[in-house]
Amino acid sequence: MPPAQAESDSAKVARLERESRALVHADGCTASQCRTAPLGSRPCGGPREYLVYCAATTDSAALFAKLAELAH
Repeated sequence: MPPAQAESDSAKVARLERESRALVHADGCTASQCRTAPLGSRPCGGPREYLVYCAATTDSAALFAKLAELAH
């Protein structure tokens, strides 16, 4: 893969991660409303980290659609 393409890919990943984080809202959340969503992936498997969000104030469908876009 040419270096320019790799920079483009990493820039896309960074953009999608920013957009995913922008969709997350945790303000005013009670413990029963807290959820987690996997973000990124590690070379050995599994997510790199988890985003904590409030199910009552976050558009979960939009968040998971953005995370699915990031996974591809």
